[in-house]
Order: sequence, then C-alpha cells, then structure tokens
Amino acid sequence: MLQAMRSGAKSNFIKFILFGLLVLATIGLAFMDVQGMFRGGSMANTTVAKIGRQKITAPEFDAIYQRALRQQNITAEEGYRANLPMIVLNQEINSRIYARAAYDLGLIVDNKTAAAELKNLLGPIATEAKISEAEALNRLLRNLGTSEGQFVSTLKNQMASEQLMKIISGPARAPRQLIDDALKYRYEWRRGEYFTLTSADL
Repeated sequence: MLQAMRSGAKSNFIKFILFGLLVLATIGLAFMDVQGMFRGGSMANTTVAKIGRQKITAPEFDAIYQRALRQQNITAEEGYRANLPMIVLNQEINSRIYARAAYDLGLIVDNKTAAAELKNLLGPIATEAKISEAEALNRLLRNLGTSEGQFVSTLKNQMASEQLMKIISGPARAPRQLIDDALKYRYEWRRGEYFTLTSADL
C-alpha cells in the first residue's frame, strides 16, 4: 500500500491534491491558534491594573476615563495628547491603595457621615441652579455617568482615604489626657520634712 502511494504521488494530480490538503491543514492550524489566542491569550486578558486581588478591567477603566473627559470637558484626542489616560490610571490606583489601607486600619465611613458629606456637596449645586437636592443629585450622576450606589461607594472611599492622608501627612496629635499626664510629670515637685531622734529622746 505504501508502495502504491509512493507511485501515485509521482503524478501531477496527486501532487496537486496533497499540496491542497497541506495548505488546508496549515490554514486550519492558523485558525485554531487564533481562536486559542482569543480564548486564553492576550485578547482575553482585559486587566489594565491589579491592586492585590482587585483588578481594574479595560471596560471599567474606560468608564472611569470617559467620566474624566466629561469632567474636564475635553475630547478623547485632547486627553491622549495631555497623557490623561496615564494620569487617570495612576490616580485610580493610588485611590484604591489608600482606600484599602484605610479599610485595613479600620477607617470606615458610615452611611450617616457619607450622607452629611453628600448633602454638603449637593447644597451649592442646588442653590446655584435653584433646584432641589434630589434633582441636583440626578444631574450630578448624569454628568459623572455613574449610579447612586457607585457614587456613594466612591465618596466613602475618598473620605476614608482623606482621613488616612491627614493621619500620615499631618502633625502628630496626642490625646489630651496623655498631654496632661506628661505636663504633670514634667512640672511635678515634692516637699519633704524630717526630724532626728536621738537616744536621749527615747
């Protein structure tokens, strides 16, 4: 059988068939490799940055970048010329690092504190536009392109990060009781009296 195949391969027709099969096999392998790349290769990896186990995906960063463009009222082309993507990415990474450090240290902002801060933010907007705070919130969310839950979560993280930054960069602050005790110790004085007893006194 092998001898017959060797003899048949000598004909031009068989050579053409074998060459065609070889080309089809090569194309098939190429398609398989491309599909493998899309499934597990670089196209499947959409992680832009990683902070510990937390990832910033490409769609998530795109939404953050689009919000930055809207806030600065510039086009995407102008943003790229100003290196805005890298600036926004570094800010987001730093923000998440500080938020995670604040959480690890127990600096957690509760809902009541976040609501008070949100009210302070919405007050000037509502007053200037002569609208209610609820309408000001909706306008703010539309401009930022985010939901209320995401905005409140971001606000809490920013507040916790600011508290951590104040602790790190601010002057050292000691509790009042510790200061009072230290001052008492520094200015402490004592008075003593004594007398001598002799055998005659006994």
